[in-house]
Formats: sequence, C-alpha cells, structure tokens
Amino acid sequence: MINRTKVVTRLAFIEDACKEMRNLGSAEKEEFLKDKTKVAAVESYLRRSLEALFDIGRHILVHEGWRDYSMEYKSIARGLVEKKIVS
Repeated sequence: MINRTKVVTRLAFIEDACKEMRNLGSAEKEEFLKDKTKVAAVESYLRRSLEALFDIGRHILVHEGWRDYSMEYKSIARGLVEKKIVS
C-alpha cells in the first residue's frame, strides 16, 4: 500500500522549497550570484526537492513490485517512464 502520509509530506516539502527558491530568486541575477549564502540555499532546496521527488518515485515503484528500478535515481526515472507512471 502506498503510504499517503509519506507522499504528502514529501510533496509539501517540495512546495515549500519552491516558494523559498522563488523568494530567494527575486533579486537581480548579479546581486543574487554575489550572495553565496543565497546561492547555497537555493542549491540545497533544489537538491533536497529532487531527492524528495525521487523518494516518491521509489516508493511507488517498490509498492508496485518493481524493485529493480528503485536503487539509483536514473533507474527510478527510467522505471517511472517504462511503467507509464509518468511520461
């Protein structure tokens, strides 16, 4: 059974991270790039969001019995496409 709480929690994190990245990215490009803390924060939000997205994909694949695809990020992406979960 897919753990709805797990999926909803990950999606909520992704949504929050997107909001934070939009807020951090509202500065002019040159000004933004000068602030290494902002750049690092956006990189962290992006990386953690991608990890959350792959966690959801892995969870779905394992639940459906397709464990072969659940080890590496590229395998998760490939499995989700091959099993027509995403296109």
